[in-house]
Parts: sequence; structure tokens; C-alpha cells
Amino acid sequence: LQNSERSYRYTGDFSYHNGIASFYDCKQKQKFYLVKGGVFNELIEKYQALKLRAKEDVYLRVEGYYQEEKQRYGIDPIEVFVATRILKIDESRGCKQSGREGL
Repeated sequence: LQNSERSYRYTGDFSYHNGIASFYDCKQKQKFYLVKGGVFNELIEKYQALKLRAKEDVYLRVEGYYQEEKQRYGIDPIEVFVATRILKIDESRGCKQSGREGL
């Protein structure tokens, strides 16, 4: 399958700090790390342009897919996220909408 053929829409909380990008999937209630590829660089630029406090999450609606990434020394592979298209980035809300406006 081509990457675009296996891309689906996801919503979650995204953060970037010290070179590490993470995505908390609202539906799965699980945190994944983003890997370079797809729209990774564009996503980091948009996040940094918001000038948020360190480690602060933003709401993200994105197309992408999960893939297994092999680890060194025979450790079990981990599942990582590849973002292929940014649909919405919003610092005023997140998965937990209490006290925030949203949709």
C-alpha cells in the first residue's frame, strides 16, 4: 500500500520538546512518538510558531498512519506515528475539553 492509501484521520494532543514529537491519540488514549517523514517538519514549524511554553500540548487533527519501528539490540519493535497531512492545529483545546473551547 502507498502511504496515502493507508492514511486515516486522527485527533489528539501534540507536543514537541527537545527534538521529540509526541502524539496522544484521543480515541486510543495512548501516546505515540512521531517519526520524521510525511509532514513532520511542517508540523514542528507550525507548533513552534505558536510560541507556547515548553512541553505544552496542542490539539491536532491530522491524517496519518501507525507503523512498527524496529529497536536496537533485538528489543521488541514499537509503534510510531507518521503524520501525512495537517487538518487542524489549535492551542485553545485538546482531547480533554474541560475549560477549553473546541471543535
